Amino acid sequence: MEPEMYWVVGPNSNVGKTTLATALISVLAGTGRKTLGFKPYGARKFIDIIDLDCTGIPAEVSKVFGMDAVRLASASNVASLDDIELISPVVTVSFPEYANNLVTRAGARIIRNADFYRGKSALVLEKRADYRNILEELGIRDWLDFQETELGFPEVPRLGRRKVEECFRYLLKTRDVETVVCEGAGRFLPFWDAEKVVNHIVFIQSNEIYLFRDIDLNVSFGTDKLLPVQNIVHALRQKSPRKAFLPFSRSARHDEVARETVERLLGRTA
Repeated sequence: MEPEMYWVVGPNSNVGKTTLATALISVLAGTGRKTLGFKPYGARKFIDIIDLDCTGIPAEVSKVFGMDAVRLASASNVASLDDIELISPVVTVSFPEYANNLVTRAGARIIRNADFYRGKSALVLEKRADYRNILEELGIRDWLDFQETELGFPEVPRLGRRKVEECFRYLLKTRDVETVVCEGAGRFLPFWDAEKVVNHIVFIQSNEIYLFRDIDLNVSFGTDKLLPVQNIVHALRQKSPRKAFLPFSRSARHDEVARETVERLLGRTA
């Protein structure tokens, strides 16, 4: 039986999807639901990881490719930090913008389906000592041996759709999962090969959060590109959402405030 699924999506990057997804996992797990986080596709800017401090994360290369998954795994009651590559199977580090692929992991080493790629940006920067030093500090010492690709982030499903499905199925096979909280990537929808039924959608825009419960949306994609979140807006308009505001807060309390907001949104009936 397929687990109940929440999608957390939003129209832009850095609008709080990971914070909200983590809070949702924590609240659902707190009610006794066996809850797993999943982020099929992720992207990060190289500039954002230069000062990265990732103590306690297993496998050095995961410092680059697993930070969002660390948060999702830490909130789950059926996952651990050893699962971060499975939880986020395809991750691209971009430079200077998301459209330009620097390095990409597709798949998870724990199930031996991982491949690593480098894009044109890597070829441009490979002679720069500062770039080499930062990648080596983050655990990537053999990027020149990565497979070459000209694909940017919106085209990464061509590198990893099958791998995403394999990682997802492995998690479901090896864990007792009742609920999956699936996070989008930037302004794109999360998806993989097999058709999925999305039971509930959480849409976040600025500090406004909308919960579309029991939407039971059948999703099947016939494309090799990530699709913008606007592709499901027409379906969302058919339902009346519950709405909550995520109050602005200092970083020390941000996760706590997000959990309180999710509890209000769910009506404490999750």
